[in-house]
Amino acid sequence: APTRITSTWHGRLTADARSRSYRLPVGRGTASVRLWFRGADRLRVTVVRRSTGEVLVGRRGRSVLTAGHWLPAGTYRVTVRGPERTRFRLALTHVAT
Repeated sequence: APTRITSTWHGRLTADARSRSYRLPVGRGTASVRLWFRGADRLRVTVVRRSTGEVLVGRRGRSVLTAGHWLPAGTYRVTVRGPERTRFRLALTHVAT
């Protein structure tokens, strides 16, 4: 049976740090990203495969921002980028197959 795991991060973007990145190892399967935020009109979220630098998810938009993609097994960098004085909650749900 598939295994579903949700990882959640809370953060704030500031003048000194207009992006926040998180490292996440996953098995192969589908991933869905949800990004809730306030303080900015739009934010960008990316999911990058660390071993190759390939951007598998790249989405910019308003809250609640959603995106999904199939991911090969590996370690990924999930990044939230936007203007200062923005608070966010990021959830990535991964279903390993």
